[in-house]
Amino acid sequence: MDIFEILSDIVGAKYVSKRAVDRLTYSGDMWPRRQILKQAGSLPSEQPLCVVWPRDADEVCRVLKTCLDTGTPVVPYGAGSGVCGGTVPIYGGVVIDTRRMDRIGRVDPIARTVEVDAGVLGHLLEKSLEEQGYTLGHFPSSILCSTVGGWLATRSAGQLSSKYGKIEDMVLGLEVALPSGDRMTTGCFGAEPTVDWTQVFVGSEGTLGIFTKALLKVSPVPSARLFRGFAFPDLESGFHALRRIMQEGVNPAVLRLYDPVDALVAGRHGPSSKSRRVSGPLDRWFGRFVSPGSGDIPTAETGNDDQSAATNLAWMGVKLDKLVPLVKKAQKNAIQVVLANPAPINRLADLFNRKSILIVGVEGTSDSVVADMAAVGAIATEFGAQDLGDGPGLHWYENRYAVSFKQSKVFGAKAFVDTMEVSTTWTNLLELYLAVKRTLSPYVFVMAHFSHAYRDGCSIYFTFTGWRSSPDESLQVYDELWRAAMKSVQLHHGTLSHHHGIGILKLDFMEAEIPGGTAVFRALKKTLDPTGIMNPGKVFRNSGRDYPTTTK
Repeated sequence: MDIFEILSDIVGAKYVSKRAVDRLTYSGDMWPRRQILKQAGSLPSEQPLCVVWPRDADEVCRVLKTCLDTGTPVVPYGAGSGVCGGTVPIYGGVVIDTRRMDRIGRVDPIARTVEVDAGVLGHLLEKSLEEQGYTLGHFPSSILCSTVGGWLATRSAGQLSSKYGKIEDMVLGLEVALPSGDRMTTGCFGAEPTVDWTQVFVGSEGTLGIFTKALLKVSPVPSARLFRGFAFPDLESGFHALRRIMQEGVNPAVLRLYDPVDALVAGRHGPSSKSRRVSGPLDRWFGRFVSPGSGDIPTAETGNDDQSAATNLAWMGVKLDKLVPLVKKAQKNAIQVVLANPAPINRLADLFNRKSILIVGVEGTSDSVVADMAAVGAIATEFGAQDLGDGPGLHWYENRYAVSFKQSKVFGAKAFVDTMEVSTTWTNLLELYLAVKRTLSPYVFVMAHFSHAYRDGCSIYFTFTGWRSSPDESLQVYDELWRAAMKSVQLHHGTLSHHHGIGILKLDFMEAEIPGGTAVFRALKKTLDPTGIMNPGKVFRNSGRDYPTTTK
């Protein structure tokens, strides 16, 4: 029997596929570099031999034992929303999709824990918990298209991490299917451990085993929530307020500081009492390209310049159905020219606005949220902030998952967009921000916000977009900017990743990130995965057996 027949016997013929469409679908994740390749019309060269959908831990273990016996590489797969190439089957092999493993247990109200299968999608877990009066407190922007196993594999962070922590702070125990076909439990899943192996597996990106279950901490759903926006005269003032809020122990759920460019493009720079965004000067011609679909639509009610111009043209007898395509083409051409040489627009954007915007959200009881927001307001005022009311915060809250579904519009315009999340201590944070922004500026239009703030440091989330005349040139620029930016991050005492993981994208910088880490990782692989079948070619370079490509 060949491996396909053996796997069919294990999971059932319905749940294993070597169809071309499935092999293509599971050839990678949402890594932007792969999307640039698609612009060129090329199919991924790395494709799996087949895809399997096991229903439980027992089937996962049997599939892994089969792959061990046949020397077949394995790539674990959650929902495919990663952006670092972590699920690219570099050496072919078998992709194991965990989403049939979707059981959600009842909350233990005494321990405040829940046992959940690794294939559960994030929004379904949160919906189940909320129906029972609880929350995990983990809300990544990809919550609609990511799984518990994927969160654990990459050390995911949610938008309320300042209050609840990252996923590694929420996990109490794991069940892991090992490459040998054995099963291992860690933490509170077993007896009280003398050595807890949980954090060895969390963040390992499928290179040591496959998560099948997790025991997670939950909290009661808060009874009250408040949002506020504050405008600071400059980024440095906002930065100091952000640090003070965390170090004074206010503990807000949401704390997001937008740099002047991000605040300007997104139109967050004016006061508003309504739950809507505020249009900015760059927004009308550039913002919708950077954040497609998020801009205000001109209507008679808004009374903005775009609408007035349209009305006047119609009155003059101009046929808008013929004019609009010409305007759109001219706009697209102008944007392409700008993005092909982004350094001037980056400098110009810095001149348009110096203000930074802080979005704050607090939750708890009706009394505690008022007290917490008052404490935040007092600190913000100390650093010269203008209170913008609840509008900016409510707008963010209502659109907080939208960013995960906007990439396709940018790539459809033959441009590219990506994000880079790094972190460091408060001492190094501003220097790191300025250094990385300087590094990226010649390549792409760049903006950033500071979020996932803690008492000792914070994450910086850079968003950048670029365009070149051909996919080949875009790929060259993409690779160059990432190499330059990662070197700049390490030179200025930052860490390569806060919550997206390493995958293929950042693995060449891991030895400098963790000196001696490759040797330690090799030792773990030698013990847990001696034949190197688990997601080879990820996290650390040359850390396991090198496979020939099994599909060409």
